[in-house]
Amino acid sequence: MRPETVGVALIGFDYWCGVVADYLEGSCYEPQLVGPIFSRERSPIGRWRAIRRPPLSSARIVHAVNALTSRRLLAAFRVQRCAIVLHWIGSDYRRLARMSTLGRRTNLSFLRFLDATHLIDSPELQEDLAPFGVHGDLLRLVPRIADASIEPLPVRPAALSYWSDERADFYGRSIVYGLARRQPDVPFRVVGPSTRDPAAPRNVEFLGFQRDMRPIYRECSVLIRVIPHDSISAMVLEAMARGRDVIYSRPFPHTRYATDEATAAAALADHLAEYQPNAAGVQYVRAHFAPQVWSEALKQIYARVLGVAGGRAE
Repeated sequence: MRPETVGVALIGFDYWCGVVADYLEGSCYEPQLVGPIFSRERSPIGRWRAIRRPPLSSARIVHAVNALTSRRLLAAFRVQRCAIVLHWIGSDYRRLARMSTLGRRTNLSFLRFLDATHLIDSPELQEDLAPFGVHGDLLRLVPRIADASIEPLPVRPAALSYWSDERADFYGRSIVYGLARRQPDVPFRVVGPSTRDPAAPRNVEFLGFQRDMRPIYRECSVLIRVIPHDSISAMVLEAMARGRDVIYSRPFPHTRYATDEATAAAALADHLAEYQPNAAGVQYVRAHFAPQVWSEALKQIYARVLGVAGGRAE
């Protein structure tokens, strides 16, 4: 008997919704990305109508990749009797933590009203959310690009970083600039910013938005990610999967731990002195972050959610 097709509406960050859609490929779960549909329907009335007609009207599960997605949107899907799955990925936790006590209580009360199933991207994030009374299953989001093989290091060492135009300081811009001044012969490449920062050292190159990161990783030897708070960054996994070194501000196996410019500079000096592929990192990512493992875990969670709601996934 052919399994019943189950519609899954994906809302939140487009990139992470794409990771979830990849997890569901070839299964009975049929993903529908809400973002592209809503980009065509700007008005509240137009969006409500979009929810009420195919393909969104057939959704039985709504998976919000960013647990603090629009309350109005989640409520609209709840009216459609959809099961709600909220996926905490880190930026949503930081937003919750910054809220006033009243704002936090209001949002958490709404999430309880939804009777949502919570998924959390890392054990550390589970610990962060527990004091707020948010508990959920561990479900990592691992992009396909992390399912890679070790690649030779470039002949010339080069560093890679990321920040957005809006949150450059959070993502460690000043630390990267400091490292670039300490190592003027090393190219530093930054993904994300739309224009060059005139204050940047001469050896810092701005690559803008990149849809395909594979050639970027190929030409870099170390990823620098020294930020105040992080879940497990996809860039960390993607770099490690290719045998790249990572200088990281959270303790993580087979990376170089750093919390400020001084410790990052020491870690970068070690990387340059040793300059060899991070073979242990490759093996660790393969063992613990295979996308197939988390794909199967997500399908089991969906089946459980539908069982609770009185439905079946097959």
